[in-house]
Amino acid sequence: MIQGPAALSVSNDSTGSDAVFAGTETLAASKSKTFDLQSLTSLMSQNITFSDIKATMMQVVSGGATLSPGASTPASIFMGGLSPGIVLPEGSFVIASSVSSVDATHKNVDVTAGASGCQFKIAFLGGV
Repeated sequence: MIQGPAALSVSNDSTGSDAVFAGTETLAASKSKTFDLQSLTSLMSQNITFSDIKATMMQVVSGGATLSPGASTPASIFMGGLSPGIVLPEGSFVIASSVSSVDATHKNVDVTAGASGCQFKIAFLGGV
């Protein structure tokens, strides 16, 4: 995984964001990657345990992918539920802002590659 900046300065404002996780992934055809929002590791080997997510960004560089709440302990993030997903074709991106709590039973986000595999960039911005 290739990552960008690991953290923003800590905010005293309870509505602010304290951390950002960003990475680039490549998945083979029909394979999935689960992002556990309470157990991410930054490029600088620092643990990131989000308590909420304020924004999500995903860009599909090649192939196609589906961004969805996790199959187990799903985080709804901006999708407003536990079963919806967003299908992103090659060259597309989504940026969404919505405050979603993250806890032990609402913490996973899945990315599933299409039939030809995919490469994507993803970022989560939130509080720790």
